[in-house]
Amino acid sequence: MSVAEREVRAGAVSLPLPAGWEDRTVLTIAGPPVHGVSPNVVVTREELCANMGLGGFAGGWVSRVADELPVHERRPVEHGHVAGHRAQVRCLEWTVQGTTVVQLVALLTAGGHGYAVVCTAPAQAFDDLEPGFRTVFAGFRLDTAERV
Repeated sequence: MSVAEREVRAGAVSLPLPAGWEDRTVLTIAGPPVHGVSPNVVVTREELCANMGLGGFAGGWVSRVADELPVHERRPVEHGHVAGHRAQVRCLEWTVQGTTVVQLVALLTAGGHGYAVVCTAPAQAFDDLEPGFRTVFAGFRLDTAERV
């Protein structure tokens, strides 16, 4: 393994990032179970291919989910801003083993990375939780300086 270029920090945890490796830290918060499912918010980051923009990232993200789950888009795509960056907000739904799950997802690109802010809840609780999920989008902050 190569010498570490820098340190990766997440909350109280830190570790060295070996040269040539990518920091793909995932931030996750979870609420108390509702109808047997814990609503949660997961933020992921991935390095983009050269010249990939928001449309390619967002479309590819949804396609990857659809490759694994029987998803459909519950609403038309919303276009706006999250953390000062152009974003698409998508609402996906699927049913597995009798449980219907809904995700409200903000997808954005910045500093050569694609970010997905994924809010998941059981369908029965989604309408009540959606305003809180949108508050998460509104409060999402992004410091891309160290990742560029």
